[in-house]
Amino acid sequence: MESAVQGKSNESEGTDSESNSFDKNDEMSEDDLIVLGGKGAAESDGGSGKGGKKRRRGVKKKVKVQGEGGSRNKSKVWDVFDKVTMPDPNEKGKVLSKAKCKYCKKMYAYIQGSTTSTLSRHMKNCDMYKKHIAEKLDQKLLSFAPSKAGESGSSLPTITSPKDYNHDQVKKLIAKMIIVHEYPFRMVEHTWFNIVMTYLNPLYQFIGRKTIKAECLKVFESEKEALAKIIKGVDFISLTTDLWTSNQTLSYMCLVAHYIDSDWKMQYRVLNFFELDPPHKGPVIGQATYDCVAAWKIEDKIISLTLDNAANNDGAIRGLRARFAARQGYAFNAKYFHLP
Repeated sequence: MESAVQGKSNESEGTDSESNSFDKNDEMSEDDLIVLGGKGAAESDGGSGKGGKKRRRGVKKKVKVQGEGGSRNKSKVWDVFDKVTMPDPNEKGKVLSKAKCKYCKKMYAYIQGSTTSTLSRHMKNCDMYKKHIAEKLDQKLLSFAPSKAGESGSSLPTITSPKDYNHDQVKKLIAKMIIVHEYPFRMVEHTWFNIVMTYLNPLYQFIGRKTIKAECLKVFESEKEALAKIIKGVDFISLTTDLWTSNQTLSYMCLVAHYIDSDWKMQYRVLNFFELDPPHKGPVIGQATYDCVAAWKIEDKIISLTLDNAANNDGAIRGLRARFAARQGYAFNAKYFHLP
């Protein structure tokens, strides 16, 4: 009886040892085998001998096929790389598959289903990717105190640095800086400006003077649209205008709108600043003023116009009175169109 019990015990230990050796040496877990064909399929091989090895190799092959047919890439490299296609420069009509780094834009040849060892190696060595990871771990809040007297604007907003580098937003901020402080466009090409920007964010991309000029014009159009929406809700607008000649003998005209906003605060905005070709006679000044007002679609809101006492402004006043009276009818009161 004792020997029988001992035999069963030895048999049980042998089974346990086989199970343990399978779990330690084989790359597939028992749960994986259940998903691919049930636990019984694994047990039917006998767990030893050549048949067992063949079965295990077959299971691994199924796992590979399953990965290729999946709807997503499981490798972490695809958080850093994008799959792109480009024409083959050496063979017309042929398309090459590439993997492009999202941070340094470097590209590597990649075929669907091939190894990603090269891409993983790049992840470890890519400086821009490592800087990106460091920035995500240490985000900062940039706060600005209210501006001092004489500076443009009453206060500056609180700006939070984004998690990812946004080149379009950086261009917009630089464009506003150039506009407010009247910096030259070429400043963005200066060596030390780019050194500072790269030090603050290694992902910063070089911006040329022509690019920043175009961005400044985009900011101008955006601000113009915002002002048009504000003026649309204003009932009455007063205008002031003046002309002067620069030392290059170029003549300029500026038209400024004054109004009271919804908070009962006096506001003024430059509607137009432009070069006015000679001769600067009254009808020319009046026509230029009316064209600007019509462009802003505020002909029905004008209640006063103030100019200096130059003789040519008398003719401008007479012409504008007639045009605004025809536009506004009996609601127009010409007594507020005057010369100081």
